[in-house]
Amino acid sequence: MHTYLPPPPALIVLSFHGEGAQRPIRALLDSGTANNFVRADSLSVLPADTRIREGPGHMIVKYADGKPRRLLWRSATFACAFDGFSGSDDFLVIEVSGSFDCVFGIPWLTRHQTRIDLLTRTVHPRDIDVNAVLVFLSGKPNLWPHVAVMDPDPMTPAASEESDDSSCAACEHAACASPELEPQDETYVVEQGSHILVSNGS
Repeated sequence: MHTYLPPPPALIVLSFHGEGAQRPIRALLDSGTANNFVRADSLSVLPADTRIREGPGHMIVKYADGKPRRLLWRSATFACAFDGFSGSDDFLVIEVSGSFDCVFGIPWLTRHQTRIDLLTRTVHPRDIDVNAVLVFLSGKPNLWPHVAVMDPDPMTPAASEESDDSSCAACEHAACASPELEPQDETYVVEQGSHILVSNGS
């Protein structure tokens, strides 16, 4: 469990105009957050074709003030295209203060294979296809014994050969697909990074 903390001024906030959006959308880029989020108050400015799903179940969100809030499980799916990024992504709907409309977490960063420059506070697509590199590595286990390429569906090593147990954690995680943002009855759990804590509801 983690607590929502206001973002420090050094964090990267992107501004882009989604097709059909009422105004430019501001997104916080957060590599420590396990899911993508959209602010509940910002749903009205998203494109008209935004798909919103509700329940069943609830989420318990604990903020920095220590008070837990029980929220109905909701997710929104909308497309955005800017600076070389394009696609449709899923976001959990939460109540959050701040000047941003959504949070691009690990699922967004992984899917779009981002290259982040913290000095200039910019983000760009990578010049190489990371997934293609992982496919190559999984076919050459003898050349890269320290790399364990994971099959994204069952989360088991894709290569059956033995390794030296010094697998590269970054490579393992890069190959993992983001989890589906679907509720699991009344016990849906969302684990968060350094900013927002969401636990199972009952």
